[in-house]
Amino acid sequence: MLATTRQAASLLHLVRDGLGVAALAAASVTDEFQILESRDGFPPLPAVGVALMLSDTSHPLVDRQLAAAIQNFVSEYVVDDDLTKRAAS
Repeated sequence: MLATTRQAASLLHLVRDGLGVAALAAASVTDEFQILESRDGFPPLPAVGVALMLSDTSHPLVDRQLAAAIQNFVSEYVVDDDLTKRAAS
């Protein structure tokens, strides 16, 4: 069976009920889920990129302070040596 949804809550509900598996960001995996690896018969997932683009003009909901908070979160919880090296150069 294959299920697709645009709603993360629906996907998590299916996984929580043992009806499937899902690819999630490591930062969103809670203790109630088990991370499956190659020893469980699953291939490694490809890397994904995260881009945050800001306009020169401020937006009332997304401003530079929020962008900085997102950047700090990604820097703390998303570790990728290759991306870190490229960002530093």
